[in-house]
Amino acid sequence: MPGWVRISAYMLGLVLLLAIAGNIYIKHLISNQLKQQVSSATRGFYKLDYQDVKVNLLMRKISLKNARLTVDSSQFSESPIPTERATIVFEGNFPAIDINGIHLVQMIFNRKVVCDQLRIESPHLTISQFHNSKSDSAAENNVLQHMFNGNKQGIEINNVKISNAQLRYRYFDETRAGPTFYDFKNLDLEVEGIKLNKGQDDSTNRVFPNNVSLRFSDYEYHTGDSMYVMTVHRFAYSLSKKSASIDKITIRPRLSEKDYSLKLPRQKARNDITLQNIRLNGVELWPLISKGEMYVDEGEIGSGYWKIFLSRIPPLPLAQQHVVPTQRLLNISEVAYLRKLHINNFQIEYREYNTITQKIGQVKFNNINGIATNITNDSSSLKKNPHLALDLNARLMGTGDFKARFDFLLTDPTGAFTVDAHLGKMDATQLNIAFIPLNKLEIKKGIIDEIRCNGKGNESGVTGKVNFLYHDLHIAVMERDAEADTLKRKTFTSMVANILVKNDNPKEDEAVRVADKIVLKRDPHRSFFNMLWMSLFTGIVKIVSGK
Repeated sequence: MPGWVRISAYMLGLVLLLAIAGNIYIKHLISNQLKQQVSSATRGFYKLDYQDVKVNLLMRKISLKNARLTVDSSQFSESPIPTERATIVFEGNFPAIDINGIHLVQMIFNRKVVCDQLRIESPHLTISQFHNSKSDSAAENNVLQHMFNGNKQGIEINNVKISNAQLRYRYFDETRAGPTFYDFKNLDLEVEGIKLNKGQDDSTNRVFPNNVSLRFSDYEYHTGDSMYVMTVHRFAYSLSKKSASIDKITIRPRLSEKDYSLKLPRQKARNDITLQNIRLNGVELWPLISKGEMYVDEGEIGSGYWKIFLSRIPPLPLAQQHVVPTQRLLNISEVAYLRKLHINNFQIEYREYNTITQKIGQVKFNNINGIATNITNDSSSLKKNPHLALDLNARLMGTGDFKARFDFLLTDPTGAFTVDAHLGKMDATQLNIAFIPLNKLEIKKGIIDEIRCNGKGNESGVTGKVNFLYHDLHIAVMERDAEADTLKRKTFTSMVANILVKNDNPKEDEAVRVADKIVLKRDPHRSFFNMLWMSLFTGIVKIVSGK
């Protein structure tokens, strides 16, 4: 055998022996020291266990099987808010953890963890966050900070990939009796370019990742009162593109319309909401992660609906304040900013059960399209622009062209706003589906030529003007027929009503009648939208009656 072949064989054998010896040594080192290092780095807070460790120096790979990260029960309890040293806690079961492309030279000589990829398959994770009055001052004492500080030279991972994870996020607040749960299913996370390096002052310098891709198939959240379930289907996010997409968001009541009204001690609207094909651009990730602040440049809702049902069977609610939608936005503790939102092909359906008629009235706005701008509670943004504008186009009852513009003054604590609305020509009998059950009034015939209204107000009331043009209007007053369980016309009363009602506006040789000084104080027991409807209805009655 030629000499070079023998030397090569000896060298190959030596390499294999060194690799085998190195595998045994590193496996022994990991098996004996990794658990201890996790415990010491976190000051005994975390405990790491695993079933098996596999090392392949030639492939530069380390694998952990059936690993488990837990919290020492002697130092931590789920029930109370923990000490300020632990504001975020991670726990989980990891069937397979693979570390690929380990840089052995860096690990041996520089004691620095550098690898090409960390891959985690099908973990079951639990993240618990605890909020108390000391949370802000506790950031530097967090156990995760101690864990990272335990590595004196730093960590660099080119790629982290978590696949098919099941994640439960628990939020504890000292003001609440128990935690709030958020469940994510089939979550995939990929992070490129993680660096945690030591600075000259021995502090940890975090380098934000080059890219983050996040996907999950389903997310579920149960409201604290157990009345609603919120779900998110097929979510995807890309840090490099600063964009997110959601196939569907639903907010569904857990009880039927009848059971919902019987469950509550007072009247409260039942909401059923679906948003589809949602797109968000210009999403800032770091403020969301570090502070819970949401900054989005532009959003779009592709389609959806909002079904509202109100039963008048329970007693009226207690006096309400802050009923204007923007007041609720300003009361959110977390900062939110959305520069522009496009709304497409949206449907709104309002249904109300009237205890007098024992029937359900219904109002529909179909094919709603519009734009909302400057949706925010951020104080710095409000200094630049304090107005939230909402422009909408829709089809009332599927037939009448409806347009509306709202302008909300976000810096006004009373919820100041202005509104301008317009309804085009439509058959007035299309409104009977609402008028008969709710007002015991039937429109026998008539044409609405145009309705224009504008006004201003706040949570206390509204003032404004209504212009209602119509012709050939005839009505009938209804009463309940107990035997037939239906509503029937009151013949004599209807005849008198048609004598008193002005059938046209304008009538021949008369000026147009306008209700130009409407002043309405909001019923403190009723909603913002009820206030808007009552102001419009007041103007219509004035014009139709000629008063």
